[in-house]
Amino acid sequence: MTVAGASQLSLSAGDVPFTVSFGFALGSTTSLLLAVVFVYLLPAALANYLARRQLRAAFDLDVLRRAAVHGGYFYDVLVGVVAGSLLLVAARATAPFAVGFFVAFYGELVTVAFWSRGVSRAIPDVVDAA
Repeated sequence: MTVAGASQLSLSAGDVPFTVSFGFALGSTTSLLLAVVFVYLLPAALANYLARRQLRAAFDLDVLRRAAVHGGYFYDVLVGVVAGSLLLVAARATAPFAVGFFVAFYGELVTVAFWSRGVSRAIPDVVDAA
């Protein structure tokens, strides 16, 4: 069943048992947290993969742990996501004026610049190996 199909059903609150509601809330919260962790660790995993040229290196728990607990990495990844998101919103607003593409490109550039600065601060040995 799709979301569109489920949204067209006419169910009252009494028709849905508590276990279904709880399962939906638990599943959606879990998937959201997993997505946040994935996006947070993605720059460090990609940098380690690039440095070692092995897919296994992207899942090196020692490198990911060092990056995850570094304050500068947290700041740069967070600021990169926020700045990139705001610039993508601005790109959508400026799309009718034929400059939205350039604003979107700049938003991606700013995001990657912050992410790379965070990686170089948190795991300099990996960056030097690349």
